[in-house]
Amino acid sequence: MNSAPLDKQSSAADDTHIVRIVRLETQMDNVTSAITSLQHTVEHNHQAMQAQFEVLRDKVDKSEWRLLDRMDRQFYWLMGFVMANVIATVGLLVRLLVT
Repeated sequence: MNSAPLDKQSSAADDTHIVRIVRLETQMDNVTSAITSLQHTVEHNHQAMQAQFEVLRDKVDKSEWRLLDRMDRQFYWLMGFVMANVIATVGLLVRLLVT
């Protein structure tokens, strides 16, 4: 079997590879820790955002009901004015026709 040049590396090269492997493992541990921390931060911020959306939804619901109530009152006033106008107009027409 022919030995490849990689098989003939010195122990100094092996040490360099071991150092690189250890450095990569350390970096991966740091990355894993950072990802875990980031996941916790994202979850916390997501929960806070959901809570704010609930508060906002409640405010919108209350505002919507107040707006609908005001619109109902204005509609009733408008219908009252229209009916008063119709009655007054019919009354004037009847008076003009009778006289």
